Amino acid sequence: MNDGISVTHRRRLPWSAREAIWVILLLTLAPITGWCQSAPELLRQTVENAHDSGELEIAGSQLIAVDFLARFYEGRRFELAWTDPSNVETVLHALAASGQHGLSPDDFHVEAIRLLREQKTKQPNDALISTDLDLLLTDGMVAYVYQLVYGKVDPAALTASWNLKRPLLKRAPEDVLQDALSVGSLAELLKSLAPSFPYYQHMQDQLESYRQIANAGGWPSVPTGPTLRPGDIDPRVAAVRARLAAEFGDKPAASTNENAFDAALEQSVRRFQKHYALDVDGAVGPKTLRIMNITAAQRVDQIRVNMERARWVREEATEAENFVHVNIAGFYVRHFEDRASTWETRAIVGAKYHKTPIFAAHMKYIVFNPTWTVPRSIIRKEMLPKMKADPGYLPSRNFDLVDRSGRKVDLASVDWAKVSANNFPYNVVQRPGPRNALGQVKFIFPNSHSVYLHDTPGRQLFDRSERTFSHGCIRTKNPLDLAERLLADQPKWTRQAIDRTIEGGKTTTVHLTKPLRVFLLYWTAEPDEEGGVRFYEDAYDRDPAVLAALDSPFRPDKKAVVATE
Repeated sequence: MNDGISVTHRRRLPWSAREAIWVILLLTLAPITGWCQSAPELLRQTVENAHDSGELEIAGSQLIAVDFLARFYEGRRFELAWTDPSNVETVLHALAASGQHGLSPDDFHVEAIRLLREQKTKQPNDALISTDLDLLLTDGMVAYVYQLVYGKVDPAALTASWNLKRPLLKRAPEDVLQDALSVGSLAELLKSLAPSFPYYQHMQDQLESYRQIANAGGWPSVPTGPTLRPGDIDPRVAAVRARLAAEFGDKPAASTNENAFDAALEQSVRRFQKHYALDVDGAVGPKTLRIMNITAAQRVDQIRVNMERARWVREEATEAENFVHVNIAGFYVRHFEDRASTWETRAIVGAKYHKTPIFAAHMKYIVFNPTWTVPRSIIRKEMLPKMKADPGYLPSRNFDLVDRSGRKVDLASVDWAKVSANNFPYNVVQRPGPRNALGQVKFIFPNSHSVYLHDTPGRQLFDRSERTFSHGCIRTKNPLDLAERLLADQPKWTRQAIDRTIEGGKTTTVHLTKPLRVFLLYWTAEPDEEGGVRFYEDAYDRDPAVLAALDSPFRPDKKAVVATE
């Protein structure tokens, strides 16, 4: 769309008395036609000057689509574009309502447009006002289209691993806008901009619901104190009851002692804990209390952040039919068939100092009874001191020391005194078996991060509500069920055949008949099965950067790509 950034244009400063006298004299002496430029001529000069300087400011509002404006108005022979009042009403209504998408009307010059519209009603023949208003409407429209189609924030600027596809425009955007204005299809164009997949539409509804709560004053906080449990009688219980009622509408019975933690309140607490992906125990302990005291306004922002993430993935989400989706913040793996989630299991993701990266790739094969080649970073930082201190460390854990050609090295032949983290010449490989760190199966989608899905012998960790324990790969709770699903189109790979392969202990690679798209994404809010929204904790503290960028002035620094075919 545009990569220019605008800054300054025609500041209207109050005239001094001397300047006013000179203007009167010049108007008296000069032919009046020389001072009354037509709107097209004024528009041409303005656009050309802005294009040359890369800067344009109108009514205190910076324009962002300077390059686009030059192309668009040149194609119109510099005729004003917004002469139909119905088109003005349509686009202004959309720009003013952009908050429904979690966006800011300030990015689209809404107040400046309203100001100039009011001035134009008083001075309908003023070419300068008409020109400025036209430019603001066009630029506001372009910024709005850009943000809904691509997102306001550049995900690659926040996440180095980002590699998901962006929408590919089939036509130049200036032609699309010109046609919409010419044939009266502006309303249809505006309606088509937002992502159409269910996640986005649902979150848009939830944004409105939580905004209503926030605008009504939010919910009361619950005072700190010891854990509240069913059967307790405590004044803080009344605050818990009021807090839950404000979000979920849970009203106590008329005879209820508001300070008594009764069975009905326990059920409400359990509902809250499920809603926020907490351990569901019905008690208000420290973590549940902390989550309760996050404000409604903060939840509004959390929904906004995740709607922005949805705009980033609109192309992939629209195209994909069958895929595997990992929600890093939600600690789960889902299998989608025909765009519907048909299977889910818990996952363990990277620790906060070994974050699982966000990216997409294609799964190509599955390995049963895998070996594990230990990453060099783990060898240097964690294993080498133990190898040097204990000769039995590697054999006791089914590890082999191998050279760069893959040949097994006799441990007794190694001069451990001369080996260091900087000159370690070997690889460490764990043999297949029940103690292998990758468990019984791994799922490979080749990528530059060496990340994959796999089994694990440490299954007790799946019972935790927060599951950030890996070195970056995704440990999967029911991996053989997933393998069975992904090999369902290969008759020889029944569940019985998979089980026999596992029991045989031989490392076996099975290629998928067709590469399967895998998405490793990060959602801290998503629709739940009850029609509401489930919130997850921001395990990697990624939300604040997205929110800060959403709330900052809009400065796109990338161009939309137009298809050449």
